[in-house]
Amino acid sequence: MLEQGSIPSKYFLSAKALAGIARRDGRRRSHFILLSRLKGGGALDDREAYVLEPDGVRRTSPMEWERCQGFPDNHTLIPYRGKPADECPDGPRYKAIGNSKAVFVVRWIGRRIQQQLERLA
Repeated sequence: MLEQGSIPSKYFLSAKALAGIARRDGRRRSHFILLSRLKGGGALDDREAYVLEPDGVRRTSPMEWERCQGFPDNHTLIPYRGKPADECPDGPRYKAIGNSKAVFVVRWIGRRIQQQLERLA
């Protein structure tokens, strides 16, 4: 699910950002781990999921969130406010992903409903 290859520097946290997270978190953390859980519980500040890379700690990218939700890569990379898709900012992408439903969950619910309808027929 994680991106492979070169990760853009905009996703890496500065030392100042890490210190702020540690301060808000109420405790200092000297070691970070790869997080297997998403938002809420397990993240450094419970608002983001972070990844330990050789180059430092970074936040997860929109593409990684798309993969977690079962969407194809760059599914939310669309034209935005008159700009072409390749200039779509991350904010609207994160918002679209956050407002979506996981593909696998919706598929499972749909199949269960279909099974019950077939059973009743």
